[in-house]
Amino acid sequence: MRGKTESFQFSAETLLEFSKYYREHSLEAKEDGYLKEGKNIIRRADEQAIGRKHYLRLNGNRQTHPEDGYNFRGRGLIQITGYEKYSTFQTKYNIYWSDSSPDSVNHPEIINEMPYAIRSAIWFWLYSSVYTADKGLGYNGVIAVTKKVNGGDMGLEERQNAYKLCEEVFL
Repeated sequence: MRGKTESFQFSAETLLEFSKYYREHSLEAKEDGYLKEGKNIIRRADEQAIGRKHYLRLNGNRQTHPEDGYNFRGRGLIQITGYEKYSTFQTKYNIYWSDSSPDSVNHPEIINEMPYAIRSAIWFWLYSSVYTADKGLGYNGVIAVTKKVNGGDMGLEERQNAYKLCEEVFL
């Protein structure tokens, strides 16, 4: 297992679907999203621009720090996202572990390193009380858990399908 950094490799169409900013600035979606010719990507998305424009307004990122949206994109096993979570993980770390707290604000990439990739996931689960969101509803609790983890419904259908598969395998 290892942590993974969230990719902002989105097409213009995808940016327009999920981002209020890009719906209001549709020409910028075309500039910042990746460009395809047939099945080949001929220009990668401008991930820093997407971070500055869309993600700056989310996840506790500081409005006075335009790079927060890119710098504090999802990392780790559960993908903690945003300045607020990186900062809180750093300051609350010693509630759960006795070693030195990682400097996840000045070195956000540390969240992908072990043991922090695992510990950031555990911390988020406990600190955000994600385990209470399903209220024992099983499949019907997937929506509440998704909202608690993602703040919306992006990826909801994938999670619902994964839950059904897990039910078949484990129950």
